[in-house]
Amino acid sequence: MNKILFLCSDTDVFYQRYRFFFIVREIAEVFPVTVVTSENEAVFSPLWEAIDALSPKNLCYFVAKKGIISYESKWNALVERLRIDMQDVKLSGLDIPFWKVSLLDDFVGSLETEFHQIPPDFHSFSAVITPFFSVSRPPSFGGYYQFQLYKTAKENGIPVIGVEIQTIDKRYYYQNLFYDYYVVKRESSYGFLRELGIPENRIFLLKKKYSSILSDSDYTFAANLKFLFDDLSLIPEVFSGKPVITLIHRLSERFAFRELLRALSQLSADFIPVVVVHPDIHTISLREKEVLQQAYQDEIVKLPGRELLILETPRNNLSFLTLFSDVIVSVSPHVVSDYPFKSDSIFVFNPLYRHSVQCYPEIKNFFTEGKALISNIEKRISSDQSRCSFRSVISKIVKNHKPRERK
Repeated sequence: MNKILFLCSDTDVFYQRYRFFFIVREIAEVFPVTVVTSENEAVFSPLWEAIDALSPKNLCYFVAKKGIISYESKWNALVERLRIDMQDVKLSGLDIPFWKVSLLDDFVGSLETEFHQIPPDFHSFSAVITPFFSVSRPPSFGGYYQFQLYKTAKENGIPVIGVEIQTIDKRYYYQNLFYDYYVVKRESSYGFLRELGIPENRIFLLKKKYSSILSDSDYTFAANLKFLFDDLSLIPEVFSGKPVITLIHRLSERFAFRELLRALSQLSADFIPVVVVHPDIHTISLREKEVLQQAYQDEIVKLPGRELLILETPRNNLSFLTLFSDVIVSVSPHVVSDYPFKSDSIFVFNPLYRHSVQCYPEIKNFFTEGKALISNIEKRISSDQSRCSFRSVISKIVKNHKPRERK
């Protein structure tokens, strides 16, 4: 069975707070995935603990321990040799030797005295996934280690897939030429790589929802990991590749929610309907989930699959829901009003606000008629038709990859 190796960079974890692990969960629905981390307990211990405790399907980790590099020449000798070789090279327009600003600032600081272990079963992997290297961020384990992985992968005929977790650095280009395939979240990044001469069949543009997935999070490691490894395990259909339309229910807006279900039954595109409820919300005798299961059956049977997938979680705010949703529809404008990121994928629908929609000018997509809502949802879904899910990209690469000949 095909196995995937996924490099987890210290820097990306710091900025993302493991939010990008959604894409790891997504491919783990199909392939066994080994996540490679450094020995940095302060950064990675929540991840190790989560995987140990929850034992998620197809997911394990490998801690790359440090070893010592034995240079044939001492550092000073290496620097002196390069200084001699570059002594005639000067900065354009200036009478400054290039080695003075290159060797001392970059080369010496980049010489490593340590290496990190490669997984002993490396030859058994079908692909290596690594974040794009960035020269603008401080050197870290992921920055150095990915080139160890790249060299070993080349020797074993294994494709290396670069992923745009942090937005690709477009001021430089040479660090972007090492990968066999490129998975990007922005059209501008796709265009930049094409300008560098990367063939279009080696670049994959992700669906728009991944811009939210591959973004910073204000939540703790534990909260994100619990949601990704535990809560979403209850609804594996969200990783199917079909558009996911997430509905935010409110007990006080039951009429609007019924109208929303009625409108969605007219949607021409096939989709996965997920409705989010809070476990602590209830009427006098029924929890919100029980109301949902009993009050709307006549409308639910008209939806694709004739069911609603119910996600009962206290983390039912937009920051979490954008992790897996192609479209989010709330029947309450108050859920959306205070959310700072006004995405084109977030809608409000409530026919009862027909005469007061102007009271919410901060909400970009506020609809009071079903036809207008459905038209805009269909536009949103159709705009993604030429883009890829992360799982489909990896599946295609694993199936079709042929090692490139070295020039």
